[in-house]
Amino acid sequence: MKKINEIESKILDFGDTLKPSLESVINNIGKIVALICIAVTLLVTFTEVSFASLDIGNTLPTLILLLVSSYIIYFSLEDAGERLGQKSAEYVAAKERFDTQRQKIRGEHIGELRDFLEDYTRRELDYRRRSLLFSHGLTEEELNAYMNGESFPRKKQRILYKIAKKKPISLTTEKLLGGLRPSESQGLEAPFRKKLFSLIAKLLPSTLCMCVTVSVILRVKSDMSASDVLTALLKLSALPIVGFKGYSAGYAYAKGSLSVWLNTKADLLESFLAECSAASE
Repeated sequence: MKKINEIESKILDFGDTLKPSLESVINNIGKIVALICIAVTLLVTFTEVSFASLDIGNTLPTLILLLVSSYIIYFSLEDAGERLGQKSAEYVAAKERFDTQRQKIRGEHIGELRDFLEDYTRRELDYRRRSLLFSHGLTEEELNAYMNGESFPRKKQRILYKIAKKKPISLTTEKLLGGLRPSESQGLEAPFRKKLFSLIAKLLPSTLCMCVTVSVILRVKSDMSASDVLTALLKLSALPIVGFKGYSAGYAYAKGSLSVWLNTKADLLESFLAECSAASE
């Protein structure tokens, strides 16, 4: 048992030492892609380049395989990059802050929270409209007059139309208090009704991959020359670039977008709790 614990400890320590190196790779992803492009350019420069005739029978299978491989690599590494981003200091701090505020919400707060969110969405819509009016040199009086049916010059009327049709953001207690993977169901709607369609949608990429791999027939190329090897390397050179891009996109999404999203939700909860505290005094 002691030996197993030692092995587990070494594995965890290895993961901790690996994390900074992975983050370093993410931070230098542009340099890595540039180096790959330089290597490909050198490969092309010191060889004779020619474009093969557009033979659908020979080109299409290779194109399909490369596209399917690139999609699988991109989305798989995007997910891995997102998981690494969720271990970043920015994300961890935002997640802890949001969880702390969410735990302060009790059942008796739900009704007041709904009223708070309705008022917030209304004020947020007014703010967006006022900002657009200011940026176009218009006034709220002109917008109100347009919405009451008053006619304006065509250019001004087109701008007022765009501003007037702005809709409030959709913000509910479920969305505010929900986790990272919010359910499509609203309120108390049973989630199992949409479970089957969700599972089918998740299986589509795997189904596509299976259809391609099952239909593939591989034959060993005889008398492969150096040019054949170089041609194959050139075709495969795009795959690591796609993988790096997917990994960095997932990492940036978790570290940036998700962290900002959690901080924004925490700000709203803090504002609501401050109002509740002020009202009770």
